[in-house]
Amino acid sequence: MANRAGEVVCVTGGSGYIGSWLVRFLLERGYTVHATIKDLNDEKETKHLLALEGAESRLLLFQIDLINYDSIVPAITGAVGVFHLASPCIVDQVKDPENQLLSPAIKGTMNVLTASKELGVKRVVVTTSVSAIIPSPNWPADRVKNEDCWTDIDYCKQKGVRSFLYLLYQNYTFPLSYFHFFFSAWLVFAFPLLLNIAYVVYVFWFLWHLD
Repeated sequence: MANRAGEVVCVTGGSGYIGSWLVRFLLERGYTVHATIKDLNDEKETKHLLALEGAESRLLLFQIDLINYDSIVPAITGAVGVFHLASPCIVDQVKDPENQLLSPAIKGTMNVLTASKELGVKRVVVTTSVSAIIPSPNWPADRVKNEDCWTDIDYCKQKGVRSFLYLLYQNYTFPLSYFHFFFSAWLVFAFPLLLNIAYVVYVFWFLWHLD
């Protein structure tokens, strides 16, 4: 295993279900991790991260607001890589999808990408919604779906799946060689590290363990 001592990586949304596992994975491999969270005073966001092996000496937590560019910069400063996982995740009580979900997701991601570019980050990995790869009604039935199978633009407009579409459009303002990975996770199973997990995870966890 390569020695990553001294190398810094940033994980946005580090306290989340996937983020906490990623932080653990990176610490195990010797990285120093800058993990962003929403509230440094909330033990539900911090306790499980601070308990990870290596956290005492190689984990730094940063409280950020994704739509506030200046709050993001300190977390990314010095990082050779950025894993952008943070995004608004509201299952219910969404009265204004445009401002509660769409705008923060787009602006937040663009802020992270802009800061990464300005600060000389070498690698960026962006996780996005599975809705970014919804099967297109125009995709040939005999053609294998691969990394080129993005949701059809017109289909996005018709169905209202817009945030990642807009994000891709804005990405053309960056050099194409700069974007190394876009990862669209449909469903991820693992033992939860965090203290509070989304209701949908409880449902799948329950179904998984049914006799």
